[in-house]
Amino acid sequence: MALQSGYAYVGIGPRVAVLDVSVPASPVLAGRSAPLPGLIQGLAASGSTVYVVAGGSGLHIVDVTNPLVPEQAALRS
Repeated sequence: MALQSGYAYVGIGPRVAVLDVSVPASPVLAGRSAPLPGLIQGLAASGSTVYVVAGGSGLHIVDVTNPLVPEQAALRS
């Protein structure tokens, strides 16, 4: 789990779930990502980006600029 700006980012199976924790006693599901190619094993948040390790598929970057619709960011080479 990672906390950033009133949101908690948690791995639920192969998805990143975004919880609004502005009222800590009553967290609310704000959004969730499309399934990643493996179970979430770890994540870290920085700004509007969540870095996710999913199964053996490596590192994935999820853009949470809009926490209601987290999207996997396209990687550039």
